[in-house]
Amino acid sequence: MARTPIPADPEEVRGVLENNRLPVLSYELEAIRLLAKETNGRQLELGKEYCSVASTSDAELGDGGYLVPAATSLQDDSIALEVSAKGYKQYLEYGVEFLPWNSEETVGLGSICQLKFSDGGLDTGLLKGTELELPYPDEWSVPNGCKIITVDSALGRALLGVRKNASVKYCAAGQKFVVEVLDIRPLCAA
Repeated sequence: MARTPIPADPEEVRGVLENNRLPVLSYELEAIRLLAKETNGRQLELGKEYCSVASTSDAELGDGGYLVPAATSLQDDSIALEVSAKGYKQYLEYGVEFLPWNSEETVGLGSICQLKFSDGGLDTGLLKGTELELPYPDEWSVPNGCKIITVDSALGRALLGVRKNASVKYCAAGQKFVVEVLDIRPLCAA
């Protein structure tokens, strides 16, 4: 049964993070489901190929035997797929689905923020749920030069709920930073 997404209110997102859950935008969750399905399908194919290779007798292989290298290669591919699938499984199991935040006054999931750092550097960042590299649907195209900021990063947590033209402090890698939010746009309006 499909879950009903809830609005990405910054306080609700914070509560989800504090409860060791993962806030995930609805389109991110759909992309995760599709990638997990593809990964599972590929793992099944690899399993069948491995069984086929393993059931081949030494007599059938003759002098040009390839059983060990082929089996090792299939096993390596399967292990690599399993590692890549861990992130998908984590979000499918612990993720809470949110709708994108649609405010130009405060930062939430799906906000594109023009940021000014204490060192004078300017950057544009999209606040999103996952740290996985996911394909974005056409209607959610990420502007060129826009960096991805996840809500489970120190900067992402600090930005949640911050108003336009406000500054916020955060700590990362043992250092303190200050960032000012110059502008906010919802991703769907970009």
